[in-house]
Amino acid sequence: MSGPTPSLPPYVPGGGREDWMAPAREPFPAAPPPLPQRRSRRATAILAVVGILVLGALGWRVSAEARDAWWNGEAHVPVPVDANGVAELDGLQVELTGVERLDDGVSTYGDRWEPPDGLVLWQVGLAVQNTNTEILSLDVLVQDTEGRRFETGSEVPYGVDGVQDSLEVAPPEPGDDPLPDVQYLLVLMPQDAEPAAVRLESTWSLAPDYFRLPVTQ
Repeated sequence: MSGPTPSLPPYVPGGGREDWMAPAREPFPAAPPPLPQRRSRRATAILAVVGILVLGALGWRVSAEARDAWWNGEAHVPVPVDANGVAELDGLQVELTGVERLDDGVSTYGDRWEPPDGLVLWQVGLAVQNTNTEILSLDVLVQDTEGRRFETGSEVPYGVDGVQDSLEVAPPEPGDDPLPDVQYLLVLMPQDAEPAAVRLESTWSLAPDYFRLPVTQ
């Protein structure tokens, strides 16, 4: 036996048939009120201060380690130079034999090369002896009287007779020829620059030590 037939809501003129035939919908329940904030302003302020202190401590530690790494990787400890102009460190011995200004340029591959306007070409002579197998290469820079530094072998001509592209430092292998008695390198400097010292540096095998050989007239 079936129950009573549910009654339909009264028809509203202008309404659609689907709206009239659809059963009545219950309204959605209201959203619950937000939970009360139990954390006080004082607690929030304390947490913020603690966070700042922690970040500051971490930042100081990281920056201190970075400063130590930078300081140890920079060339700032000059090797002493004796009365004869020779500097020695751990089996590596270097001597500056001279710095010469080449106003007439140089010959390279049969052509004459002259420095661009405003620049002067200099030739650096170095005598190297080395028995240290951990020091294999050095950067050579000329420092002028104003403290500016200019790297040898940069923007200079190649193929100049008697001149090398870079300084040979690695100890010779058994059976190889010894290092040249004097090695000559070229450097370009501004016309107003006057050489004051020649620096030999190496971030990987020499720092924080470095060679500073004064230029004597």
